Amino acid sequence: MHGAGTTHIFHSAIGKPNCCALIELFPDKTLEFYTAQGYGNLARMLGLHHWRHVSSDRSTTDEGTIVDVDIITEQVKLAVDKVKKKPTCLNDVKDTSGRIFNEEF
Repeated sequence: MHGAGTTHIFHSAIGKPNCCALIELFPDKTLEFYTAQGYGNLARMLGLHHWRHVSSDRSTTDEGTIVDVDIITEQVKLAVDKVKKKPTCLNDVKDTSGRIFNEEF
């Protein structure tokens, strides 16, 4: 579910086989979180494939959010298929094995 734990995408094995996709789940539109783009931007910046799912209207209550498992299952299948074809969307232009800076600080 969309939230601070999503920052763990920084620990993804970028450029390795079977990496990486983020499927971001949002509560319904009553909470207005669905407009947030930050984690999607971070995911794309890191080279991850990204999908977002906004739960259907009136699916969020004080007890949590009900998600459509069939829709999420389809998104997971799409993500797995995409990662199999091309592990990360930017892995062919990023080299994460080299140094970031040319000199020591």
